[in-house]
Amino acid sequence: QNLTRFETDNEGRRWWISGDLVKQNLETQLYTHVGRKDDFVKINDINISLKDVERNLKLVAETDEVAIIAVNHLERLRIVAFVAKQLSKEQTEPELISALRQTLPSYSIPHTIFMIEQLPKTRTGKLDRTVLADLARTLLVH
Repeated sequence: QNLTRFETDNEGRRWWISGDLVKQNLETQLYTHVGRKDDFVKINDINISLKDVERNLKLVAETDEVAIIAVNHLERLRIVAFVAKQLSKEQTEPELISALRQTLPSYSIPHTIFMIEQLPKTRTGKLDRTVLADLARTLLVH
């Protein structure tokens, strides 16, 4: 089954498809990790599906207006959740976390859940995860 994770390029080199996204510095020929192609993050050597966390949060918050992201804070990767207040059932962060503890393993529980007026969207109406990441970093500091 792992053989399906390999691809061969035009020069005949085999590459392992890890899901990591990198960029190459053309001067140094070094690669820098910039993210992942899938929705998994690794925290404490455990792979966590952000989509699974998001799906469970949608159920307990009773709204589709939620977002889960991973951000670096205090040199650690943290799972951060956002819920649009006006579209969700009136629940507090502790109530939502308590409900998530019933459906998710402890390592998948968001570090914090921020209740915001509405989720930021791009001009095309998609969730703006870049704005959410900036907002998370700002809110985690305070």
